[in-house]
Amino acid sequence: MRLLASTGLRFGELAGLRWSALDLERGVLQVRQQFTHGAWSELKTENARRTIPLPGGVRDQLQVRYDALDNGSLVLQPRQDGRRARLHLPGGRWPDRL
Repeated sequence: MRLLASTGLRFGELAGLRWSALDLERGVLQVRQQFTHGAWSELKTENARRTIPLPGGVRDQLQVRYDALDNGSLVLQPRQDGRRARLHLPGGRWPDRL
């Protein structure tokens, strides 16, 4: 959730975010594709292709996550039981304060 809020990524862009799109040393991520409706797809417009700076705290959290991985190219890995990962929000909706 913090990555979404601090970067403005869309859900499909986050779902399709690969470690190869992150430069943790420089503290940036490159948005180049998305995963939506169960399939990989190109972004809709050229303006959607962009490089986004990562806040220091987010970069540090991503570095810890990357260091702990055994394998996998996606930042958000599928669940171990094979079911699709979902973003669960309290009460099933966005908090009023956002």
